[in-house]
Parts: sequence; C-alpha cells; structure tokens
Amino acid sequence: MRNVHFTGREDVLARLRQDLTTDKGALVLYALKGLGGIGKTQTATEYAHRFMDDYDVVWWIPGGGKDPLTVRSSLISLAARLGIAGTGGDLAGSTAVPELLDALRRGEPYRRWLLVYDNVDEPDAIAPLLPSGPGHVLITSRDDRWRHGVHTMDIDVFERAESVAFLRRRIDGITEADADRVAEEVGDLPLALEQAAALMTEAGLSADDFIRQLPQHLGEDFRPVGYPMSVDTVWSMSVARLQVQSPDAVELLSRCAHLGPTPIPLALFTEGRQVLDGPFGRILDDPARFQRALRSLGRFSLARVETVHRTMTIHRLVQRTQRRAADPETAERHRRDVHLLLSARVPSDPDNIDNWPIFSRLLGHVVGSGAQTSDVPLVRQMCVNVAYYLVRRGDYDGARRFVTEALDHWTGGRGDADAPPSGADRDEMTRWRLVLVMQRILALTSRLLGDVATAYELNRRTLERMRQALEPDDEQTLLTMNAHAADLRWRGEFAEAMALDEESYRLHQSVFGPLEAPTLMSANNMAVDLRLTGDYDRALALDEDTSARRLNVHGRSDNPWVLNSRNNVNRDLRECGRYAESLEAQRRVCADYRMVLPLDSHYVLRAEKNLSVSMRKAGSYEESLALGEELRARYQERYGLEHPDTMAASCNLINEWRLAGRIDEALELGEETLRLYRRVLGEKHPFVFGCAINVAVVLRLSGRPEEAAAMNETTRRELGALVGDDHPHPLLATVNLASDRAALGDPAAAVGLGEATTPLLARRRGAEHPDTLACAANLGIDLEAAGFPERGAELLLDTVRRLRDTLGTEHPLAVSAAQGDRIDCDFEPQPL
Repeated sequence: MRNVHFTGREDVLARLRQDLTTDKGALVLYALKGLGGIGKTQTATEYAHRFMDDYDVVWWIPGGGKDPLTVRSSLISLAARLGIAGTGGDLAGSTAVPELLDALRRGEPYRRWLLVYDNVDEPDAIAPLLPSGPGHVLITSRDDRWRHGVHTMDIDVFERAESVAFLRRRIDGITEADADRVAEEVGDLPLALEQAAALMTEAGLSADDFIRQLPQHLGEDFRPVGYPMSVDTVWSMSVARLQVQSPDAVELLSRCAHLGPTPIPLALFTEGRQVLDGPFGRILDDPARFQRALRSLGRFSLARVETVHRTMTIHRLVQRTQRRAADPETAERHRRDVHLLLSARVPSDPDNIDNWPIFSRLLGHVVGSGAQTSDVPLVRQMCVNVAYYLVRRGDYDGARRFVTEALDHWTGGRGDADAPPSGADRDEMTRWRLVLVMQRILALTSRLLGDVATAYELNRRTLERMRQALEPDDEQTLLTMNAHAADLRWRGEFAEAMALDEESYRLHQSVFGPLEAPTLMSANNMAVDLRLTGDYDRALALDEDTSARRLNVHGRSDNPWVLNSRNNVNRDLRECGRYAESLEAQRRVCADYRMVLPLDSHYVLRAEKNLSVSMRKAGSYEESLALGEELRARYQERYGLEHPDTMAASCNLINEWRLAGRIDEALELGEETLRLYRRVLGEKHPFVFGCAINVAVVLRLSGRPEEAAAMNETTRRELGALVGDDHPHPLLATVNLASDRAALGDPAAAVGLGEATTPLLARRRGAEHPDTLACAANLGIDLEAAGFPERGAELLLDTVRRLRDTLGTEHPLAVSAAQGDRIDCDFEPQPL
C-alpha cells in the first residue's frame, strides 16, 4: 500500500529509474541496502507506484528470513496469475518457480515486468529465486553481501530538509525550526520520524515536550546494534504513551511482535479468539475493544492497517524491540497466545485445496513465531498439518527442513522418539504420538526426494515403536504400515509390500469402513502392488472401484484424490492393452490436474508421464517424444538425475528416442540411466532389469546383438527369480531375446523362444494383448526364416489382422507387422 505521507528521496528515485532503464531489454537487478527503519521498503513502494504505467506486471514478494518459503509462495502466486502454473494454490514447489523464471526470461507473456523482493535477509538463499530476462528486479535488504551481478545503492537517513518536510506534512502547525530540532533528536531516521510525528499528533506534544521527555526513555538495553539511538527511544515513548491511552493496543502489539514480518490477517484474531482466555482473550472477544486497539496502533504508526485486505503489517524492528522489552516469562506467555491463535486458524485438512490459500497466508507466521518449539499438543498438531501442506504443495525440501527443526525440539535434539513415558498422561501421550507422526512425514519427504534408505529406516523404527505401545488397529499404526509398504516397494521387495498392504487393507476396512479416506488410500496401495506383481486386471478392477468411491466421498471429479485414482485407472487400461481408451481418458485427467494443482506437483508430473506413455502406446510418437523430453527436463530440475522418478522419465525417453530413430542418443541415455539405477536402487532391483530391457533393444539396433542377447538372457533369468518367470516383464525380455537370436542368424533358437513365450503371454496378458500379438508376429517372421514359410505366413497374416482389430489399421505396430518388421517390447517403470 502506497504511503500517502511519502516525502523526499527524489534523488534516490531518479537515480534508480535511470539505472533500471539504461540498458533496454537487459535485466537489471538492483538492491536497496540500509538499516531497518531507513525507508527501503517505502522507497521501493513509491517507485513501483510512480512508474507502474511503464510495466505490464508489478509483483511484490515479501522476504522470509533464512528459509525463503514466503518468496517461493509469492512466486507461485505470480505464476498462477500469469497462467504459467496451476491455479489451485499459491505456494511454490521446486519446479513451478523455475518454470516461472524461465517464462520471465523469455518475456512470456510479458516483457515489461517489475519484481520487488522486500526485506531479503540472505542473498545466497535468494539467488536461485531471482529471474533473468528483459524486466527489472528491485530488492530491499539490510544485508550488504549482494553479489550475483546485483547493482546496489545504500539508503541513508533523510537529508535534514527531507526530515523537516516530512514532519511539517504530518504535524499541523509545526514550525520549520521545531521540525529541525525534532529531526536532530531522532537522527533523521525515517521510521523514528514516522513514530515521532504520530506520537506528537496523538498525544498533543509540542516539540519542546517531545524533546524534554525523550531522555526518560533512553536505554541501552533497547538499542539494536547498528541503529541510531533515537529509534528505540521514540518507539519506547510511543509505547509508553499508548499504554496510557490504550493498554489493549499494547497487548495486541505484544502478541503481533511474535508473528512474522509479512502482513498479518486480522482474521487470526477475530476468528481464533475462542482459544484464549484471560485479559487478552477478553479483548479479542469484544469486537469494539479490538477495533479500538487496532486503530490506536495505526494512529501511533506502530502498525499499518490495510482495511481492504483485512491485514496489518508491523515493521520488523518494532517487532524485535517489543519482544526484547518483555521479560522472558511474559514473552513466553505472549508467544503461547500467538501459537494458540495460529492453531485455531490453520486448517486441519491440508488435503483440501480450498484450504491452501489460508495455509499460504499463515505459513510465514507459523515459521516466524517459532511454533515448532511449542510443547502444546494443539500447536504441535498444527505443525503436523503445515508439514503435510508443504508436502501436498510439492515443497519437499521446505517440508523436510520444517519437520527436522520441529523434531529437533520435540525430542530434545535426539531426532527420534523413545518409548512412551511410563504413566504418561493424555497430553504426554499425544505429544509422543505426534513425534511419531512427524517422523513418518520426515520419511515421506525423504522418499519423495529419493532418499529411500532413510525413509525405510525411519518408518521401520516408527512402526516398531507404534506396535509396541499402541493397539494393532490404531489409526497411526495403520498409516505407518502403508508408508512402510511403500518403502518396501521402493526397495524392490514387491511381494513383501503386497503382504503388508493386504494386512493393512483388511484392518482399514474393519476400523474405518469402506468409504473413509485412509481405507481408500490403502486400496490405492493394494492396486499399486497388483500392478507391480503383474496382475493388471485385478489392479484395474480395484482402481475403478476406488475411483468411484472417492468420487462418492468428494463429489468432484477434479478432486486431487479422485484424480489420483482416475490416473491409476488409465495406467491400468494401458497395461491391459486398451491404449486408445487410456490415452483419451488421460488427456482429460491431465487437463483437470492442471486446473487444481501446480505444475511442479509430483501428482501432475506423474500424470503427464502417464500421458506420455499412453501417447506412445497409442501410436502418437511425435506427441509422446515432445512431452517425454519436456518431462525428463522438469524432473531433472525438480529432483536431480538420481531420483527414481527422474530415472523413470529417462527410461521412458529411451523408448521415445528409439522410435524416433535417434539410436545413438537412446543408447547413451540408456547406459547412463542403467548405471544410475544400479547405483541408486542396487544391482538386483527389478527396475534395474526393466531398464535393461529397453537398453538391450537399442544395443541390437545399434549393431551390437551379442551384447543385447547377453543382457536379455541375464534379465529374464534374474528378473524371473525376483518376480516370477511368468511375470510379464521377464516374458518381454524373452520376446526381445528372440529378436536378438534372429539378428545373430539363429532363427531356430528364435522360433523356440517365441513358441514358448506366446502362450505364456496369452495366459498372463490375454490372447489379444498387443504384447502377445507382438510375440506372435515376430514368431511368424522367425518361422519363415527357419524354413517354415507356410506356417510363418499364416501366423503373421492372422496376427496382423488381430493387431488391426485391436489397435487400428494405422497404428504403427500394425503397419510394422504388415511390412514384415519385427516389433520390440519395452518397459515402463511404474510409480511405487
């Protein structure tokens, strides 16, 4: 909000405008540096308002301390406003921000933009969040360590003439001489001048009165290092006068001092008042008293109240000095009030996207208030909800830092829960359970960031603790069973995960009933197990049932959990050979996802990865290639090369490059991905051998059939030992091995492999499944080459007809088979 009393700084604004516009079309990063209270924010605000007509976009980004959660939040809001990211919320994840920054760099959709990063504390932390491109970036900061090509300007105290002009605008009737004397006393510091003017106006003080009373409020204990003496002195005078005129306002200020420096929603007090008792609770419970206190803070310039947006903002220097003024016991009581108010206002359902804007507005205050340090069960539960919100919004790094800090306080630095205390009362047991819940969230963020080993060990210990101290059907025990089963899947222990999920699903149905969210999640996990073990028909039936039940519960087809089930149904359809049906439905799923979740959400990324594979299977190779390349780049930027989801995207891209004829690139990517899989998941993980199926195809096509054959021999043997010889994936390796044998001039061996594998695939996947038909078509070619031309031609002709019936006459597989070309089978890593 523009300061109607803004005065002076004309030379600063003129120089700033000149420097920002000197290099047309080139980005200018500019930092206004100086002490708190010096007027950096007001100067940036005035610049933005004065020159807003020269920009298509002006966006204000509040700083957020050492961990720039609020910066990412504001950037994702801008992305949504510009149509670059989803519109479901406004907390940035780890790729929505790069997508926005890349759009700004390109000047799309606008070239003339101004971003103002206000109150940035850590230059190095904020550097990755600064854009490049044709626009302007303005930064305000107390830190002088700016590098990264940032121009800087030091903002000093007012010139005396500016101070005098400011005071004469704010205080009716003050003479120039008296204004000069007041400015001298407060050191020309803009914040001190603002507070002096408010104090003199509200208290009716003359310049003589103000100067005479000033020494009574001098105190070294209140003076932050590096600030003029007068700023805390004037603040002390304002608070002392306010204490006389409105003690309620001082009580309100004392609580606000423990919140973050970002705008404070007034609803935090008006809608959370029921959780407080005592004198301050009575202030909040009386709307007239609260409004009077609020107005008093505004009149004394201790808070800037924005009536349109229903927020108030308090300068961080005022917050800091007010905190320091209280004795430890009083400060702790005020902080506890703040935590309780936040716990009443922060939503309890982080899965509901309608709650996300509230989470985003309060996030800076939860972190700024140090809520993670509280031992109050309600406040700890709030921290759990915030942690889940950060996960749901895709900010896994931020979630892990938040959770780690909370656990450090909750466990006395151990980071792990002991057994519950003997004879624990209700609150002690609640605190102990919340430690275990937070450990499960830490495991979740670790797994999502690719640290499978840490996630496995955390969940193993947490589940052990819960089974020792809680009932077998306790809700938290069941949820941790689900989490641990996911760890087992990531470790490649598919059968063990299935066994644990079967037990969990049975207990969920008994404890929660068929329609509760935990039961539906357990059903979802069972379907994942069924896919991984190759039982695609059962997976489809279970996912369709779960999707219908979720729709019944949530009532909207674009609810994220309904979308998750719809996405899984389409994956199952594809695995069952229903390619065109899968593609058409998945296009709708992705369109709905983009409307409700940010583009960086792992749900959106996985849905688009699913879409890319459905495009390829349905024969839309060019679409699949373009999306596959984009997805791998987004995954790499989001997670890095060694994350399992990035490796899965790479594994898919091997097939897309192969089908595009880019064999050398496909082989290079395949060998790199196979090395990463082995290093990250271990030599014997099923996905290692799955990736080898794709690499072996490219080896043969690049003229290395012997190496391809050796790889496929190893794959079908080792993978069969892990998942069963009749699992579809080792059978696919055998189909490709027959092609290797044919390429090596041994059609008889190829015929033997094809004749053995075709009925096995028909039994596991169905006689009309494209994989079964691919094996049959290749067998027909091999029979002709092995000296059985009539049998081969008859089989090939029949298979081409069935492929056309199944996939359509123009599908590339049907066309290839009709031309007598071999069909290669490939592998797609399933989400775990």
